[in-house]
Amino acid sequence: MGYRTEILHKLGFELAPQTDALEAMNGPEDGKWFVLEGDSWLLGRSEAAEIAISLDSSVSRQHARLTREGDQYFLEDIGSTHGTIVNGRVIEVKTKLNYADQIIVGSTLLELRRGTGNLPADEEKDEANEL
Repeated sequence: MGYRTEILHKLGFELAPQTDALEAMNGPEDGKWFVLEGDSWLLGRSEAAEIAISLDSSVSRQHARLTREGDQYFLEDIGSTHGTIVNGRVIEVKTKLNYADQIIVGSTLLELRRGTGNLPADEEKDEANEL
């Protein structure tokens, strides 16, 4: 761990992952990062889900499937009770995602984030630069 990274940890800053991730923006998982390693992830309340949103009772056990094909991400609802929303629209078919897209599963808002190379999360960058 580098000197700057060590200081940020001691000050309580959360560091953004080096790889792409989903960030929980609200709900019971608020602030949690789900790092996207691999090519396919189950989103749901199930313990078997790679992206386990276990604290949100309105998320189905097997809610949606996120896949990576090359450098593109796709999301599809897999028969969830309350549906899956991308940028305010309910999705019914496999849907291409872009970075910063907002995804709602249950009452949890997730945002697709590009890997940052181990820099502080966006909202903390300005504060970290003042160190």
